[in-house]
Amino acid sequence: DTPQLQTLADLHLDEYEATAGTNRKHNFTLSGRMEIPKTRGVTLSGTVRKMTGTRFTIQDDTLDSDRNRINFAPLPSGTYQPFAQGGDYVMRDVENEGGRNGAVGPGFMQIDMRVGYRARLGGRRTLDIFYETFNITDRANFTNPGGNRRLVQDFLRLAGLTGGTGFPRQSQIGLRLGF
Repeated sequence: DTPQLQTLADLHLDEYEATAGTNRKHNFTLSGRMEIPKTRGVTLSGTVRKMTGTRFTIQDDTLDSDRNRINFAPLPSGTYQPFAQGGDYVMRDVENEGGRNGAVGPGFMQIDMRVGYRARLGGRRTLDIFYETFNITDRANFTNPGGNRRLVQDFLRLAGLTGGTGFPRQSQIGLRLGF
């Protein structure tokens, strides 16, 4: 398997040095639970999560400038804008440090809440009734955009939601019988 940045026999290993694609500069989580006084078992809980985006590469694979038969050329540092203007689903003014993983994708923010009630049924038996809402603010949390400048329609366009937790507001009602 030929390394993407190799030129003839030179592997250019120094150009592979970059911040990891999974690295986040900030990651904040706050959660709590409380029993509401004088309600005999009503609880309120919530979680707030906020994270900066992960790294991605802004590149152009139009040409094979290093002649290694792999069209992968990270673009130099600078400010990049999407070609497809208009709409809410594009990143604007992306600062690129250059090289691999030189840009930072969109951040993540979500607030989840839960209200519940525990009824004691006698002995060790209990019945929990709860209502949960995920992503109360209904914020769309996107994955990294397309970073290939050759693909004009996808360049810096936000197209995918973060799996599992980045979806629009959702709610559910549940019952739990404990014995």
